[in-house]
Amino acid sequence: MRKIAFFLAMLLMPCVSFAGLLSSSSPVTPVSKEYKQQLMGSPVYIQIFKEERTLDLYVKMGEQYQLLDSYKICNYSGGLGPKRRQGDFKSPEGFYSVQRNQLKPDSRFYKAINIGFPNAYDRAHGYDGKYLMI
Repeated sequence: MRKIAFFLAMLLMPCVSFAGLLSSSSPVTPVSKEYKQQLMGSPVYIQIFKEERTLDLYVKMGEQYQLLDSYKICNYSGGLGPKRRQGDFKSPEGFYSVQRNQLKPDSRFYKAINIGFPNAYDRAHGYDGKYLMI
């Protein structure tokens, strides 16, 4: 429960990041609960590898994003490749910013988050959909 609360608290800030700022060469090092408390509200970058079924959580520390933790995730549906249209059962691929109004704590699905698909890039490429939640 505390991991989920920490994760959601960090998502309350807009996530603006660039892949070049990631410092992923260092392995995940254990982080104390006290330090995690200090990081709450910091910008985060979430990188998901579909085929490997891994979610990497980076947090901004200074001018760079540092790998905070790595999580195994469930199966994805719809196969590899980007989401192109509503109902194709695929997951979107790209950069999405989550704002406070996209958090849905009252959802019948546990702590749902609207990721903002389609973003400007998706729309420019003709991808469509709505209410994509994680």
